[in-house]
Amino acid sequence: MNTILKICAAVMVLPAALVLAAAPREASPQEVSRLFAENASGHPRLFLRDYRTLEESRKTATGSAMTGRILHDAGKMLGYPVVERRMTGNQMLSVSRNILYRINTLAIAYRLSGDRRYADKAVAEMRNAAAYPQHFLDVAELTLAMAFGYDWLYDLLDENDRQLFEQAIIEKGILPSYGEPRYNWWVKGTNNWNQVCHAGMTAGALAVFERNPELAAKTIARAVNCLPPAMRASYYPKGAYPEGPVYWSYGSEFNVALLAMLESALGTDFGLASMPGFSETGDYVLAVRAPSGRSFSYADSVPFIGVDFAQVWLPKRFNRPDWMSAWAQQELLNAGARRNADVSKGGPRMLPLAMIFFSDYRKTDREPPKSYFSGADAAVPVAMFRSDWSDDAAYLGVKAGSPSWAHGHMDAGSFVYEVDGVRWAADLGQDNYDKFLARGMTLWNSAQESDRWKIFRFGPLSHNILMIDGQLQQAANKAEITGCTENSAVVDLSPVYAGQAKNLTRSFRLLPDRSVEISDRIEGAKPGAVVRWQMLIQGSDAEIQKRNLLLANGEKRLLIEVDSPQPGKWSITDTKELEAEWDAPNPGCRMIAFEQAVPAGGSLAYTVRLKPQPAQVWQPGEPVTLGMKRQPREERVLSALPLKPGRTVRTTVKPIRKYGADSAWKSCGVGIHRDARNQFLFSFCESPASGGSRRFLELKQRKNGQWESVAGIRPVECRSNFNWKYGEKYVMELAVSAAALTGTLKSPDGGKLAEITIPVVSDEAVNSGNTLLFSSGIEAAFTGAGLP
Repeated sequence: MNTILKICAAVMVLPAALVLAAAPREASPQEVSRLFAENASGHPRLFLRDYRTLEESRKTATGSAMTGRILHDAGKMLGYPVVERRMTGNQMLSVSRNILYRINTLAIAYRLSGDRRYADKAVAEMRNAAAYPQHFLDVAELTLAMAFGYDWLYDLLDENDRQLFEQAIIEKGILPSYGEPRYNWWVKGTNNWNQVCHAGMTAGALAVFERNPELAAKTIARAVNCLPPAMRASYYPKGAYPEGPVYWSYGSEFNVALLAMLESALGTDFGLASMPGFSETGDYVLAVRAPSGRSFSYADSVPFIGVDFAQVWLPKRFNRPDWMSAWAQQELLNAGARRNADVSKGGPRMLPLAMIFFSDYRKTDREPPKSYFSGADAAVPVAMFRSDWSDDAAYLGVKAGSPSWAHGHMDAGSFVYEVDGVRWAADLGQDNYDKFLARGMTLWNSAQESDRWKIFRFGPLSHNILMIDGQLQQAANKAEITGCTENSAVVDLSPVYAGQAKNLTRSFRLLPDRSVEISDRIEGAKPGAVVRWQMLIQGSDAEIQKRNLLLANGEKRLLIEVDSPQPGKWSITDTKELEAEWDAPNPGCRMIAFEQAVPAGGSLAYTVRLKPQPAQVWQPGEPVTLGMKRQPREERVLSALPLKPGRTVRTTVKPIRKYGADSAWKSCGVGIHRDARNQFLFSFCESPASGGSRRFLELKQRKNGQWESVAGIRPVECRSNFNWKYGEKYVMELAVSAAALTGTLKSPDGGKLAEITIPVVSDEAVNSGNTLLFSSGIEAAFTGAGLP
């Protein structure tokens, strides 16, 4: 079984209320054939019936931006060889996804431009893919790609190509799904593979319906009748996705694609869109994204999920323009403006299809509610709260559920918290699956002693939970949210701590002053057992102050108070000490924890308060020395020194000495800071010892938490080989104009030593914000920071 199949093969037991929820009407092959005859003559029939729809979408701001992106990426693809069939273990998912991305992009580029080169390249990719040996694994995405290209380029194909593609879609796509059980276990499944595979098979059946009408009608009816269990499991009762926001994007994109194809080709979705919770899932997507733009990254998710095809389709289908928030609209514009230098390895494969469904998004008078609750009957109950809808709002996400759910972590009772743009309580989300499988670890076994719980990001050591005497939560049991108001939630954790306590509840409250109270009530525990309250911090400094603990992130601060009748103590642990050799590194992350013993009576009740503090503001000209605490990274955000086009910040910098491991990169300097994930940095840099400890200057950006060299935001980083020295003073200037960012290094007497300039483009991480002073691995003194 391949990686993706193993991911989703977990057995799911649906609550009785969910099973009894209303279902759409069933479809018969005979009805499908009748509807096809009435609605689907000619091509195109997948997603639209008339290419003029694209021209209407193109007139919108987002459609115009995306048109540019599609034509740019398609132009790059013209110079690439066809996608090579490469197996990773016994699957080729990345190959299938790359082909889907190329065909979607190239076919739409042809219809937007009329440039036959794009169509010819798409056909070449299809011929190549059609020649792949029969291989059902990953076939759903590949079948969708072939079907889309066949349908949208039908009038350009000669008879030989039509027959070749029809044969591939039927014999290598649809027919195997009626064969061995290992190829069709997903047909009545309740996870995202039901959504993905039925979408792929339906696309193929609709595209080549005339070639084998009986098989096609049967396949489409099968999808209509078998999708409801997955939709119930995925969205019931209020739209929350049990596998987390990343898998919401994956499953929902294909779920939406299936409904959109049924509507365009047959004139109906057979009532599937009316499945309980599906019409509310846009509320979940709004709620799961915090004010900073990061997601509530529970389960195998990631902190940043972006905007996808499903998020474009849903507001139009349900007439909910408020689901397309200002943040999402900007992300769509950013996605359209992006011009990656290399798209040979793929991209957002379904996003080009959004071009068909763009609307003229206007500001809506309807403000979404500030709280969201999945409902007590949700497979994985979650609740999210925010103080308001501003970028600086306080945000609290709370999770219950069972570790044994698909893609689950040992995180029942966990939470995330941010305020003023800082994620104080973090959740690291997923880790790379393949490396664990290559070691033979039982990654997809959620049994109590499974290897899964030995992985740092999946097990209990990385999550904001309680641990009693270091024991695991009960993986097979489920925590429930038993009460939820507009600003509070109560989680019954007793089942997941069975054998450790008789009763255990955790209550959360987001207060009007944007602070959070977390109250734990434990009964029937072993006297003397050590209760550990823990919270993961990322990029923040921590200082123990007797009973309290103070966190600092730039000029932002958070005080954590413990109100308990029992004595206890704080600890601060670098996550390196908690990680195993197989774990991904988590730089800048530490676990803070408060430990106390259960008293003789076996009961313990206490409250922890997370209280934002007034910002510690540094004034222009005030000296600052960073690196003295020897933390992985220190920052000072100088809010009194805003930067924008037409302004320059100047500061004297003295790199004093380096610290930390010789294997680590080291840097310090000045930057522009929008938030912790979006910065432009002008830096003194020193490479690791393995790279010769080479010193140079660098001007680079960090966008959405990724460095440009990783994310491909720019093909190269901009550097100067100036060999700076420790113990000497330099003047650093960072100038911002409408056309460029320029970093200049001068001697104290004003002589120019080096200069780096980067032209400003539409997709920068930031070109205005606050001045930032930073240090990582270098103790450095900054004096005289101000505007010249």
